[in-house]
Amino acid sequence: MLPNWVAYELTEEETRGTVRRPSNSPFQQDPAYKGKQPDRSDYSRSGWDKGHLMPCADSKWSEQVMLESFYFTNICPQNHDFNEKDWQKLEDKGRSIARKKGSVFIVCGPIVTVNEFGKLGANQVVIPDYYFKAFLYRDEGGFHSIAYVMPNKYTGLPVNEYAISVNELEKILGIDLFTRLNDKIEEGIEDQLILEDWN
Repeated sequence: MLPNWVAYELTEEETRGTVRRPSNSPFQQDPAYKGKQPDRSDYSRSGWDKGHLMPCADSKWSEQVMLESFYFTNICPQNHDFNEKDWQKLEDKGRSIARKKGSVFIVCGPIVTVNEFGKLGANQVVIPDYYFKAFLYRDEGGFHSIAYVMPNKYTGLPVNEYAISVNELEKILGIDLFTRLNDKIEEGIEDQLILEDWN
């Protein structure tokens, strides 16, 4: 019912896109996914936002990608203030990195632990306890990685308060991120936590 993760590369050129967010917010089920999906009625009057994993602001380079960012395979329930403030800080960070470094690889998604916030609607959409976002870029100094795990509620704390290594995140998730990295260098890169690389 929830997407496990969303992964994509964001380039500097893509951050300069001019496609506007549709005024009618066309949230819809993903026609390419045949399993059970949430729908708009699950969120109706719930008090929870339909939160993007890949933000529509990262989709401005293509009208089709912009529309697809509103598929429920890219959407999870988010606390409104978290969505508009804390989570948006990480979304902004991704675009900033892409502009400075030329491109950045991003993996993000929900984390469910005790299901503190319950479920939504007739489809019983699980409300995540936390969200994660991991970044990877390459420059003349090699690869650089970092991850963040944030509670699904507004805290107003600096995003670096939630920074961890990608290896730590992988242990939480039980999955391997950035699998296309050479195995010989992947472990060292994903064990990094150098905040100076991300300021």
